[in-house]
Amino acid sequence: MVEGRFADAEQLLAGLRAEVEAAWAGASTEEERGHIALEVGTTLELARSIVLVSRAHDSAKLTCLVSRKEYGKPAPLPDIIDLDA
Repeated sequence: MVEGRFADAEQLLAGLRAEVEAAWAGASTEEERGHIALEVGTTLELARSIVLVSRAHDSAKLTCLVSRKEYGKPAPLPDIIDLDA
């Protein structure tokens, strides 16, 4: 299942790369290229945040399961997840 997600991500990044390269080649001014660079940076930062939130969620679930196994009762999941990790 993880391999499938990686393959999906690779396909999405390849599509994004092709779109960015086409837009970059079609940009006639530095202002247009700056806008493209900003949009790409924002998109990649969003993707990074999504990955970090997913990892934090998986880590919290694992901690809960380990605590449940060790102590025989469920541990509550944390209410707050630090997005700046």
